[in-house]
Amino acid sequence: MHDIHGTDKGCYDRLRWYCRAVKETNPGSVAECEIDIETNKFKRLFICLHACVVGFFTGCRPLIFLDGTHIKNKFKVCILLAVSKDANDDLFTIAYSVVDAENDINWEWFCYHLRSVLLSYQSIPFNEYTFFSDRHPGIIKAVNLLFTGSHHAYCLRHLVDNFVKVVLRSYPKHNKKHWSSVFKKAAYAPSLQEHEQHIKNILESMPLARDFIVNSEPQSWANALYWQINKLPFKHACAAIESKSMSFYDFCDKYFKIEMYRQTYRGIINPIPTFDINESYLDDGNVTNAPDVRSQPGRRKTKRILSQIDGRT
Repeated sequence: MHDIHGTDKGCYDRLRWYCRAVKETNPGSVAECEIDIETNKFKRLFICLHACVVGFFTGCRPLIFLDGTHIKNKFKVCILLAVSKDANDDLFTIAYSVVDAENDINWEWFCYHLRSVLLSYQSIPFNEYTFFSDRHPGIIKAVNLLFTGSHHAYCLRHLVDNFVKVVLRSYPKHNKKHWSSVFKKAAYAPSLQEHEQHIKNILESMPLARDFIVNSEPQSWANALYWQINKLPFKHACAAIESKSMSFYDFCDKYFKIEMYRQTYRGIINPIPTFDINESYLDDGNVTNAPDVRSQPGRRKTKRILSQIDGRT
């Protein structure tokens, strides 16, 4: 297996070749690898393919979702991602990064490169973007610093999880499933009056929830602080359009049409050949060392966490 795939440490040294190959095979792409000057150890990697940024601008909605995930290997590094949504409501990757940890410094570094990529292709005001995140402090700081004027919305699933952990643990006799649904109703409420009624129900039953709700910045997750739908419902608008013998599709936003979907995936991502790696490029005297091996604190787990499939008969 080492002869076929190489060793973990050797792969890090080939990142210099990989970044160069990305730029050569996919012109206009950004591939930056940062190395610690003193130890020559890998620090961070940023990749944004040209076809991805073009697809985002030409076919995706101006929505950018930021999140991080851990790589389960001995180095315990993290992947930071920026994705959007296409016309079919599927996720579309814009850029990604490999870093040593998910912290404030690395999120700022990632967002700095993301900002440079977006501005290099099309200079538009950041107030036309909406960022989505799980309220990680590093993301909030980086977006406020580098994307001034943009909108920042919070993921409702993570918010509900935090609500259960922070608030409902103080009320063990409460029905968690019921109050989680009430919190979601407050988020999806189409009018401010309905939103406030759901929040009032929560506070009457759980006074300790007040601080959590205030600190969670409802303007970033509740529909009614922004939309305040108090006009005719959608079905009445459809009836009015149909009575005039007009097409519903003429009133549909352009981001949901087939042509926009085609524009999103119009670009071509050229594969990077690995069978003829120019080894001479790696023999320039510089070596990229692997990061330090990191172990998780606490006792090592001996049992695997069961998945949904494992529980089926």
